[in-house]
Amino acid sequence: MKYTNYNMFYFLGGIILWYTIIFVFKTKTGSPSVMSKKIHIKKLVKYVKPGMRVADMGCGDAAALIEMIRAGAIKADGWEIEPAMWVMAQINIGRAGMQDQVKVRFGDMWRADLSNYDLVYVYQLTRYAPKFVKKCKAEMKPGSVVIANTYPLKGMKIWKRDGKIIVYKIA
Repeated sequence: MKYTNYNMFYFLGGIILWYTIIFVFKTKTGSPSVMSKKIHIKKLVKYVKPGMRVADMGCGDAAALIEMIRAGAIKADGWEIEPAMWVMAQINIGRAGMQDQVKVRFGDMWRADLSNYDLVYVYQLTRYAPKFVKKCKAEMKPGSVVIANTYPLKGMKIWKRDGKIIVYKIA
C-alpha cells in the first residue's frame, strides 16, 4: 500500500478520537489524569506498613505504587484506563525492576475488588466520593486504610490529615 497524506490524517484522527472517547469516559466514571505530586506521595508512604497489600485507583504512571513497595508493601496493584498512562506505568515498573511486585491493570477502577487490600489510594473528584465510599465500605476489611489526595471522601470519618493527604480507616 502506498503511503499518502490521507493515511497520516486517518491515523492522527483515530488517535484523537480514541483519546476523546477515553477523556469523556474518564470524566463520567472517574477523573482526568492528574499526577500525584512527589510531596503527596512522600506523605502517602508514611502510612504504608511492611507487608501491606496496596492499591492505587487510577494509578497514572505507577509512581505512587513503586514508592509504596519501597516503603515496605509486599504487593501493589493499580488500575489505569488511559492508554498512554498505562504504557508509562509499565515502563516505570520495568525500570524499577518491580514486575513481580507491582501490577497495573488496563481498565476501569470501578471493577476492582478491594477486599484483599490493606491500603487503597485514590485521587478522585469529589462528585464520585459517595460511590467510592460505598465501594470501600462494602468491600474492604475493618481496619483497612483509605487515603484520598486533595478531595475528601464524604461519608467517611477522617482519621488523620496531612496537608492534602486525607486518611480514613474502615470501621
